[in-house]
Amino acid sequence: MLRIPVSIIRGGTSKGVYIKGDDVPYEGEMLNRLLLAIFGSPDPRQIDGLGGADPLTSKAAIVSSSCKDGVDVDYTFAQVGIDRPVVDFSLSCGNLLSGVGVFAILKGLKEAVEPVTTVMVYDTNTDKLVRLDVPVKGKEPVFEGDFFIDGVPFGGARINETFIEPAGSITGRLYPTGNKKEILAGLEVSIVDAGVMALFVRAFDLGLTGVEGPSRIDKDAALVERIESLRMEALVRAGVVENRDLAKKKFPNLPKVVIVAPPMDFVAPVNGKRVSAKDITLLGRVITGGRLHKAFPVTSAIALASAVSDPETIPAEIAKDCENHIVIGHPSGVMDVSFASGDDGVIREVTVGRTARIIMDGFVYVPEDRLK
Repeated sequence: MLRIPVSIIRGGTSKGVYIKGDDVPYEGEMLNRLLLAIFGSPDPRQIDGLGGADPLTSKAAIVSSSCKDGVDVDYTFAQVGIDRPVVDFSLSCGNLLSGVGVFAILKGLKEAVEPVTTVMVYDTNTDKLVRLDVPVKGKEPVFEGDFFIDGVPFGGARINETFIEPAGSITGRLYPTGNKKEILAGLEVSIVDAGVMALFVRAFDLGLTGVEGPSRIDKDAALVERIESLRMEALVRAGVVENRDLAKKKFPNLPKVVIVAPPMDFVAPVNGKRVSAKDITLLGRVITGGRLHKAFPVTSAIALASAVSDPETIPAEIAKDCENHIVIGHPSGVMDVSFASGDDGVIREVTVGRTARIIMDGFVYVPEDRLK
């Protein structure tokens, strides 16, 4: 059995296994096998590993000291498949990022400075920089606080995540196809790459209102298949892959499909929170890995902020009169996003408030035969 030091940290609305880069003995296909074994995949219950049988808890963060000037740590994110033996490094996770600063301080990768320690992170998945402002007391991260994020039942200390020059995180282009709107499979969409490659489509065009929850979307096989078809077609149209078969094989989680709609009163389907239309800028639902995200991914929020900054995109048509700030209504409540644009209208920084908490520190044991 391999014995590997790990931490389990809840970062934002996700939970993941955090590992120091020096403690990961493999790379390439062997690393994939190691991560699958750690999480107990493939298995719908992930009963023989640390996974929680949900895309939001089947995530890994590999954190290492950085050799880059002005950068403290490098962060590599892996989305670990649940019922399929797939490990996806093609995108990042902004929620787990909030735990990277906590992990870096706890593991001595960044010296703590009261009252706030700034941790500069290089995201290897997106080739971008992120600034984390982590509250500190007594040389350790502060976890207790009264800042709440919808999708997490308990409050915590606010960690500000600021994503620097996020455009082109996946493809190198803000608009991967060169267009701000286009027709895919008979639907008008906007494809934007900032934080993550995202495809925006109107809820109305899919026969939805924008307030649906997992019980409505995940069980609609025809809808999920239609969204999957849109996703693969977008990758081909953007020139990321040559055909749909490659799209399905190489990029199971890209682009994120974001369903948008005008504000309306709703009861959050995940936790029953009541949200008023006057308190949000627009409604957003994200499909990732063939399921509805139970909150809203941070990286998708970056793409949405970039889209609403350009009046020619679909989200901008819906999000009227927003200046450097949007509030997204999602399946667990709301999410606030602040951003700053340059003179050319392109977003330079996006800031989101998250919380994080360490849950466990210890060792994971992996049978060596799982690596063969």
